[in-house]
This record gives sequence, structure tokens and C-alpha cells, in this order.
Amino acid sequence: TYVEEHLDDYELGVTALCRAARMSHTQLYRKLKAALQMTPSQFIGAVRLQKGKNLLQQTDWNISEIAYEVGFNDPNYFSRMFRNTYGKSPKQFRQLGGKG
Repeated sequence: TYVEEHLDDYELGVTALCRAARMSHTQLYRKLKAALQMTPSQFIGAVRLQKGKNLLQQTDWNISEIAYEVGFNDPNYFSRMFRNTYGKSPKQFRQLGGKG
């Protein structure tokens, strides 16, 4: 919930997440790794990309607007990470009607 509420803050990071969860970096790392097989930074990135994917499906915002909305300060980096995660660029994903 904390990550989703602060998604547009591109400076959101592991330290802020640790504070919000009231855990040390090591505790948070261990718990996320055990539960989700992700590091805290991978978790934050995954939440951002999932929200970006949802916005591509539900809005007509351009890709840069979506990138900024989900906390990426570089739309090109958002596009690269989206392609690495979903196998399609945000543009291709949208052209396919949000399928994939």
C-alpha cells in the first residue's frame, strides 16, 4: 500500500520502504525475498511497472505521462524496463489492446 500511495515519487526507494514497514533493510530484504522472491528494489519496480501497465490499458495518456505518474523520471528507462518485464514496448502493448 505504501508503495502504491507514493508511486509518483521517483525518489521512493528501499530506505523509505524500510521506514514505512518499520523494519531494517536486512529484515525487509529477507521477508520480501522469502515471500515474493524479489529484493525490495525489484518489488518497488514491479509495482511501478504493473501500475504503468494498468494505466496503458485504462487511459489514453501518452507513455511519458504514464512513466512520470508511476515514478520513472526517464520515459525511455520506463520503456526499457517495461519491455524487459512484459516482452513488448508500452507502445506495442497498447496497440495490441493491452493484451499480453
